[in-house]
Amino acid sequence: MADEQWDEETVRQTLANPYNCLSVGPNWDLHQPTISEDEWIKANVRLIGEIGANEWLKLLLENLRG
Repeated sequence: MADEQWDEETVRQTLANPYNCLSVGPNWDLHQPTISEDEWIKANVRLIGEIGANEWLKLLLENLRG
């Protein structure tokens, strides 16, 4: 993963993924959150400001669909 290239879309998709701040994953698997809920909210408020609510909601739905 260290060699993986992150483009702008990958970063946005990752930031909008709520599983990063939750201890339950998309398949109900338990894991350690990578960021706190407060950090996730702050990052996503900023992302919404950058890309708009409509695009952010599309990213969120993509993440929830898996």
